[in-house]
Amino acid sequence: MTYLLQSAQVRDWLVQHATGTTMASLNQKILSGVPVSLPSLERQHFVGRLLAETDDSIAALERMISKRLAIKQGMIQQLLGGKTRLPGFAGVLVGRRLADVSIKIQDGTHFSPQLGGSAFKYITSKNIGFGVMRLEAVETISEPEHRKIYGRCDTRFGDLLITKDGANTGNAALNPFREEISLLSSVAFIRCDPRKASEAYILQYLLSCQGRQQINNAMAGNAITRLTLAKIRNLVVPMPEVGEQRALAQVLGDADSEIAALRARLRKICDVKRGIMQELLTCLPFEESAT
Repeated sequence: MTYLLQSAQVRDWLVQHATGTTMASLNQKILSGVPVSLPSLERQHFVGRLLAETDDSIAALERMISKRLAIKQGMIQQLLGGKTRLPGFAGVLVGRRLADVSIKIQDGTHFSPQLGGSAFKYITSKNIGFGVMRLEAVETISEPEHRKIYGRCDTRFGDLLITKDGANTGNAALNPFREEISLLSSVAFIRCDPRKASEAYILQYLLSCQGRQQINNAMAGNAITRLTLAKIRNLVVPMPEVGEQRALAQVLGDADSEIAALRARLRKICDVKRGIMQELLTCLPFEESAT
């Protein structure tokens, strides 16, 4: 019965029959009037066991993800803080401004191009997640519109993209596109001098607790949540030599890949559960009673 009440069909019915205008609510009479026809007790037990096993798998994966995230955070504190060094590396970690280790730091267009056409992707803050790109809703623009932007903001594959303003301020990800793309002004890119710094390493630092705190401090006092180019250029990152940076980024990137794989499994099992509920619960007879 618990899973039946969670089904989309029953939830839709409850929403339609909820009372109240300011805040919709349910009462005992409404709940007792939910029009359901139950299958045999044997089938109810079967469906319940199947969904309970799916919930157990979901809970186990959520615990694994939480554990891996905690382990990665511990690794970040030890490795990026210099408390632990990778085998074969030594020396002092020196804090350096992004401006001092970068070839270019630039934001996107400050005018609004006409959307449409399919020539070039147009990346805005909504497409920059926490360490990942969100590619499900990428806008496109024509080549003439793109050329107006790209001459000034020529982001390339592997550049570090960071959100400058809005709800996603401080989110960062590596540019995965080998083709040219255009950026809105809410997104900036950082291109490192390969002799001095690794974009993948700086990404890991900016996503760490230390990096997040520095970003929050840079935004302090602003009426609007925003990072300026000047503040991005002045962010200070603890820098080992570039070989160790790349090794650290690899270690932490492998942890990210493991977490991403677990999250993909979690999404798949959640989809399976929704499918089971759709097939096994909504196929039950469901007719409005006359009472």
